[in-house]
Amino acid sequence: MGYNWKYKGTNYLMEAILFIYTSNNLDLVDNLEKNVYKYIAYKNNKNVGNIKTNIIKSTERLINLKQNTIDTVTPKQVINIILNKLLID
Repeated sequence: MGYNWKYKGTNYLMEAILFIYTSNNLDLVDNLEKNVYKYIAYKNNKNVGNIKTNIIKSTERLINLKQNTIDTVTPKQVINIILNKLLID
Protein backbone atom coordinates (compact mmCIF):
# COMPACT_ATOMS: atom_id res chain seq x y z
CA MET A 1 0.00 0.00 0.00
CA GLY A 2 2.98 2.31 0.11
CA TYR A 3 3.12 2.82 3.86
CA ASN A 4 6.42 3.58 5.55
CA TRP A 5 6.25 1.25 8.57
CA LYS A 6 9.13 3.08 10.26
CA TYR A 7 7.00 6.22 10.54
CA LYS A 8 5.21 6.67 13.88
CA GLY A 9 1.96 7.80 12.28
CA THR A 10 1.73 4.59 10.28
CA ASN A 11 2.17 2.54 13.44
CA TYR A 12 -0.50 4.62 15.19
CA LEU A 13 -2.80 4.06 12.21
CA MET A 14 -2.19 0.32 12.45
CA GLU A 15 -2.92 0.44 16.19
CA ALA A 16 -6.18 2.27 15.50
CA ILE A 17 -7.25 -0.32 12.93
CA LEU A 18 -6.33 -3.22 15.22
CA PHE A 19 -8.09 -1.62 18.19
CA ILE A 20 -11.31 -1.16 16.21
CA TYR A 21 -11.05 -4.59 14.59
CA THR A 22 -10.42 -6.45 17.86
CA SER A 23 -13.13 -4.46 19.63
CA ASN A 24 -15.51 -5.70 16.94
CA ASN A 25 -17.22 -2.31 17.06
CA LEU A 26 -17.16 -0.31 13.83
CA ASP A 27 -19.05 2.49 15.59
CA LEU A 28 -15.71 3.52 17.13
CA VAL A 29 -14.79 5.02 13.75
CA ASP A 30 -17.52 7.64 14.12
CA ASN A 31 -15.49 9.60 16.67
CA LEU A 32 -11.84 8.62 16.30
CA GLU A 33 -10.47 11.33 18.59
CA LYS A 34 -12.70 10.43 21.51
CA ASN A 35 -12.81 6.67 21.11
CA VAL A 36 -9.59 5.53 19.46
CA TYR A 37 -6.94 8.27 19.50
CA LYS A 38 -7.45 8.74 23.23
CA TYR A 39 -6.68 5.04 23.82
CA ILE A 40 -3.60 5.14 21.56
CA ALA A 41 -2.37 8.35 23.22
CA TYR A 42 -2.70 6.80 26.66
CA LYS A 43 -0.99 3.60 25.55
CA ASN A 44 1.95 5.48 23.99
CA ASN A 45 2.15 8.23 26.62
CA LYS A 46 1.44 10.95 24.03
CA ASN A 47 -1.29 13.54 23.66
CA VAL A 48 -4.28 13.08 21.37
CA GLY A 49 -3.20 15.95 19.10
CA ASN A 50 0.16 14.29 18.51
CA ILE A 51 -1.49 10.99 17.59
CA LYS A 52 -3.99 12.68 15.28
CA THR A 53 -1.31 14.73 13.50
CA ASN A 54 0.94 11.72 12.95
CA ILE A 55 -1.93 9.62 11.57
CA ILE A 56 -2.99 12.43 9.22
CA LYS A 57 0.58 12.74 7.94
CA SER A 58 0.78 9.00 7.32
CA THR A 59 -2.44 9.00 5.29
CA GLU A 60 -1.25 11.99 3.24
CA ARG A 61 1.95 10.14 2.42
CA LEU A 62 -0.05 7.14 1.27
CA ILE A 63 -2.16 9.26 -1.04
CA ASN A 64 0.91 10.99 -2.46
CA LEU A 65 2.55 7.66 -3.25
CA LYS A 66 -0.53 6.05 -4.77
CA GLN A 67 -1.90 8.91 -6.87
CA ASN A 68 0.88 11.52 -7.00
CA THR A 69 -1.66 14.06 -5.76
CA ILE A 70 -2.87 15.37 -2.45
CA ASP A 71 -6.48 14.33 -2.16
CA THR A 72 -8.80 15.17 0.68
CA VAL A 73 -8.80 11.73 2.22
CA THR A 74 -9.23 11.64 5.96
CA PRO A 75 -7.86 9.01 8.34
CA LYS A 76 -11.48 8.01 8.96
CA GLN A 77 -11.92 7.16 5.26
CA VAL A 78 -8.64 5.22 5.16
CA ILE A 79 -9.56 3.26 8.29
CA ASN A 80 -13.01 2.49 6.89
CA ILE A 81 -11.53 1.24 3.60
CA ILE A 82 -9.02 -1.00 5.36
CA LEU A 83 -11.56 -2.36 7.86
CA ASN A 84 -14.07 -3.07 5.12
CA LYS A 85 -11.40 -4.91 3.17
CA LEU A 86 -10.48 -6.96 6.25
CA LEU A 87 -14.09 -7.81 7.01
CA ILE A 88 -15.00 -8.72 3.45
CA ASP A 89 -11.96 -10.93 2.81
